Amino acid sequence: MMQMSKQSDVWSGRAGAWLVVVCGVLMLCGAVQAGPTIFSDTFSDVNGTPLNGLRGWATTGAGSGTVVSGRASLQDITLSHAFTPDEHAVNISFTLAPVYAVSPSFPAGSRFKFYVNTNGIVTAYNGATATNLTHTPLAEGVDVTFALQVDYPLERWSLSVAGVPVATDLALSAGDPNSRFEELGFKEIGTNTYSYVDNVLIQRGQTESTFVLPFEEPFNTLTLGNLNTQRDWVSTAATVQGSVTRGGKACSISNSNGKIEHTFYGDHTNVWTQLEIRPLRGNPPSPPSDATFAYYVETNGVVWAYDGTTPTALTGSYVPPDTWVRFMTHSDYANTNWNLYLNNRLIGEDLGFFNSGVSKFTTFAVHGADSSIAAHIDNIYVGESRPSSPGSVFILR
Repeated sequence: MMQMSKQSDVWSGRAGAWLVVVCGVLMLCGAVQAGPTIFSDTFSDVNGTPLNGLRGWATTGAGSGTVVSGRASLQDITLSHAFTPDEHAVNISFTLAPVYAVSPSFPAGSRFKFYVNTNGIVTAYNGATATNLTHTPLAEGVDVTFALQVDYPLERWSLSVAGVPVATDLALSAGDPNSRFEELGFKEIGTNTYSYVDNVLIQRGQTESTFVLPFEEPFNTLTLGNLNTQRDWVSTAATVQGSVTRGGKACSISNSNGKIEHTFYGDHTNVWTQLEIRPLRGNPPSPPSDATFAYYVETNGVVWAYDGTTPTALTGSYVPPDTWVRFMTHSDYANTNWNLYLNNRLIGEDLGFFNSGVSKFTTFAVHGADSSIAAHIDNIYVGESRPSSPGSVFILR
């Protein structure tokens, strides 16, 4: 850890998410939006209560970890708490009476981390680079509130000290962009000094990433013209236009090679999708080999869907020419089947996946099917809950 007699640091995140922080009570500085509380602890226990096993906390090391005067007291020990890795973004705050440190080492896989240097200045990591921040020096052993906002999909984090933002959009250290918050930890290695932790609060954060669910795309905030790269769409022969829409703007796919695709992070196995579309009629090529399901509108207006690898005409389905309709799907990756709805009416039930070996949702895609006529798409929704309101070939894989 260092050739020194005393030091404390804080980290978070097993499996690619460790942090080094020193924080306090409610971290909502500026315009940070906090969601439900994931975990909180004020250590209001009897003096001398061991921290190990207390409300999920774990201690490692030869030193001491107990409750003292309503705080977690640490000497030559590591205190950590593991969490179910469900959160793409978290807001973390806590109060810590720090012990100064010099270039401490951190657990492997740490994604974000910092410590308080011997001059009272916080040193935070911007990726792999240790960066001294600018703020009023902190006194050793005196409580201070730190607040962090961590966005895993965007691989960035921000830090406030005593209510003042001191670092914004620092890069996470190298790791899997699909990682999520898994652990918070504090380490104190002095044999004759104590660090104190209190008022730990972890809340669900709000990622600005477009790679997580739920996802909505009304196209209204996008720039007219080429869709490619806007809000992380990958497209060919697709444009944002304001002429043929359900209101505001929409997307148009202009030829048989045209397509729009968007990928997503996460282990999603129960997925709903919805879109409004003025589809093309025709016989498109087979779906990609890794598609889970696909459907299209035939030249006579009948909707065809793949039941396994077999295109199947759906009884009672009809799409009039040049008409906006709403398609909705529900895919069940555990049972490898899916349902299709047309204008909220079920037209295909328990259809088999095109590729039954696919285990989770990763990509939303719409492909064109005609070389001269454009398909128009609007109000896309992808999420794990059935959409409550509205929102050519449609392929999910």
